[in-house]
Amino acid sequence: MKSSVISFLIVISVFIPISVFSQVGDDSVRLDLSINQSPARMAMGYVLDSCTSNSFVKVNGYTCNIRKDADGYYIIAPVATDKVYKAILFFAKSGTYFTSGGLLLNKIPYSQFLNTTIEKTCILPMYGMVQGEGRQCLELKDGFSLLDITLKGSTAVTLSSIRIEHPDNQPLAGICTFSYDTGRYTANTKKSVSQVNLNCTAGLGATLTYQGVRFLIPILSGACEDGLLVRICDSNHKMMSFHTNASTWSPGEVIKIEKDYHSEDSLIYFEGFDNFVWGGNPAAGSIGYGYSPSLANPGTTANTQLTGYEEALTTVDSNIPGTGFLQSNTWADVNGKVVATSHTMQESYYRSRCVWDWIHLFRCQEFSGYLGIGTGSTYRGIMQTSAINGIDGLRNVGVSFDIAFPATFNDNVAVQLVNGGFVRKVLINGIPLDSTLYSQSYQVATSTVVINRNAFKIVSNAQDPKYWQKVTLEVENATNGMSLVIEGATTASGNHAMYVDNIRIDDRGVCEKGQLRILYWNIQNGMWGDQANDYTNFVKWIKKLNPDVCVWCESCSNYSNNGLSSLSHSQRFLPNNYGSYDSQEGWKILAARYGHNYVAQSGRRDNFPQQVTSRYPITTKKKITSTGNTSRPIWHGASIQKISVEGHDLHFITLHNYPFSYAPGLSADEQPASSAAFEGEAYRVFEMNYILDCTCLDPEYRSQPDWLMMGDFNAICRRDNTYYKYADNDARFQCMDVVTDKTNMVDLVSHAYPNSFLSTTHGSRRIDYFFLSPALMPYLKRVWVLKDEWTCPTFSGVSNFYYPSDHRPILVDLDFSIPSKVDKPVPSASSSLQHSYTPEGTAVPQGYKGIRIKRYKDGTAVKTIE
Repeated sequence: MKSSVISFLIVISVFIPISVFSQVGDDSVRLDLSINQSPARMAMGYVLDSCTSNSFVKVNGYTCNIRKDADGYYIIAPVATDKVYKAILFFAKSGTYFTSGGLLLNKIPYSQFLNTTIEKTCILPMYGMVQGEGRQCLELKDGFSLLDITLKGSTAVTLSSIRIEHPDNQPLAGICTFSYDTGRYTANTKKSVSQVNLNCTAGLGATLTYQGVRFLIPILSGACEDGLLVRICDSNHKMMSFHTNASTWSPGEVIKIEKDYHSEDSLIYFEGFDNFVWGGNPAAGSIGYGYSPSLANPGTTANTQLTGYEEALTTVDSNIPGTGFLQSNTWADVNGKVVATSHTMQESYYRSRCVWDWIHLFRCQEFSGYLGIGTGSTYRGIMQTSAINGIDGLRNVGVSFDIAFPATFNDNVAVQLVNGGFVRKVLINGIPLDSTLYSQSYQVATSTVVINRNAFKIVSNAQDPKYWQKVTLEVENATNGMSLVIEGATTASGNHAMYVDNIRIDDRGVCEKGQLRILYWNIQNGMWGDQANDYTNFVKWIKKLNPDVCVWCESCSNYSNNGLSSLSHSQRFLPNNYGSYDSQEGWKILAARYGHNYVAQSGRRDNFPQQVTSRYPITTKKKITSTGNTSRPIWHGASIQKISVEGHDLHFITLHNYPFSYAPGLSADEQPASSAAFEGEAYRVFEMNYILDCTCLDPEYRSQPDWLMMGDFNAICRRDNTYYKYADNDARFQCMDVVTDKTNMVDLVSHAYPNSFLSTTHGSRRIDYFFLSPALMPYLKRVWVLKDEWTCPTFSGVSNFYYPSDHRPILVDLDFSIPSKVDKPVPSASSSLQHSYTPEGTAVPQGYKGIRIKRYKDGTAVKTIE
């Protein structure tokens, strides 16, 4: 950086006035120049000898050439009657950041650029004043200070911005005037800002090294007891912040800082919109002046030609946005796309603002330091971040952001977590929000919180500064597929405008697995989506979750190399080309790659069996395909697999029901009428009854208390009808009604999320289920339909196949130590029973048989089986 500045100064071409004062006599005085001692100039690479031919000094308004003799540099100036000499050293007649006068309308820019700012700052004038008769020494100084920050770090880190903020809201940048009385620039209070941002994104960006990279940032001089706040962000949406040690900094002074860059320990994702520097600051009310490349109001459609690297040196009022809409104002142009493929401005602009990877910026605009959502329109805007790919595995996280509203805001605020995460608690400014002020739901793949506007402080006068308030969501089961959406809650015309800043995702710790983690998934044609990759992504994903038992539906590889070329029967096992039609050798090899040494297959009637893999030995108790009626088989087969863990003989029922809406064996012409008569559902009802009668209801097994049943049931459940909204007697509920009517097994997803609808497919259907018998319910630690970056279904373009599958996985954790937390000392004889309940927490119905928890008035409790 230093050498580039020097060479720049050497070639400066400036206009030197012809009428300069150069006569030496009684009416003139020699002023020796002392300028090399300026730390700021030296830090920026200034060398006087390289640029004296392009420089001159104005003394009391007279232009004087710079001269040199054995004593050094000097000028000859007219004698001042008051013997006071006020001088300005110009390295150029004028520049971007100053005018030819040198005193007024100087600029320390709020928006600075790594590649250009120093060169332009380096030709700002220097100032000096001396009083006396005869030859004097004129010491020339800078009117600004300089931050000299050296950052060391991994070469894998590229910085996006360095933001300097004055905690006491005192000026650090803006239009300023030089005062000889104070020897410094004084900011115009109505045209100054209390922060400076260095944009590091141009070119290849600022890639760190272990030796260190220097960043020079000019600021206005001043004071701050706690030091300036420095915030450094990188291109991976990580951040570190600290306060400088300096409490005062004078003109020409350099504040030197050396730091090792590392993101905050618990921080997963951060976006503070630090590179959003154009436009006014409406949240500050009428005093919220800002800076833009031009004075013109871009409205909602202008400035699309800007690259993002234009100088923002023009003062604009608080209500002026920095850009038009960042995406098309038509939802059809945006829906199903991302910012990278649907945007209105130049690609370089989005990269400069670090939002190139975001999903939606619909009806959003840039303001000074934050994002405006739904501004400039009577219809709502939608902001959606990129996927938070910094989340590793399944974690608890805190999602927070700052939000402010104009006085006219008349909507509620919808906050969504898409494809990962379930909101358990909502806080505003650290205080849990009263349940009457928000609603919560989970629909398909999105956890939604709608916060009533009455939960926020909103100004009544449009000119007043707005209230910034921090919204925090405590979230469980977050994954790297999760993204954050903020929008108005309603679509009707109105005032939906809001301002958002400082989006953070903070780690709250891993979602601890239980003693037994079970992973179920329909992997569509034997993980067809990762077949050509030798299942490397599949194995990596499984190992990250570290399950103890896996149950895979559609466990055969029916096609080869992500195509539609059918494999022979002897090849239809994972990986391909291992063993014969009945061999388990392929699955043994694959399962060993993720730590499972035991494998077993369900009854296999066709090419869609279920596969069980485990850390524990598996005993196949029964395979189910035939029903005694050759025309009515169990379509994809089923099984009972026993796995013993922690003294429990766990009996797994695996199944995959008939998949079609019409009855088997019909011609294409007959199928529509059969579908209309729900004959496919009738076949599933038949299958379901038979499977239950052969497993947990079979007299041979019904004494066993510990049952788990999972699979692709290809049927919907009436417990989800708040989402489907079918008639109560709709025939499509019949298959799952069989399970409810004939057993007391618990549907884990609807049990854990009773007011929600969690889809298990690429669309909006829940047809995969995981059931537990009541005896196992006390041990339930977690159930979740997994939605992460890799498992989110993406259409492959081949047939009806998806990457990696057209279904979503279900994860269940059991912890056999949990009941010890329930079993307390046996109650005293004097203590009476308060109430009893089932493991699901519901009242014990009449005639109930199974585990119940009896709680007594003295606070003790005991678990019994009756």
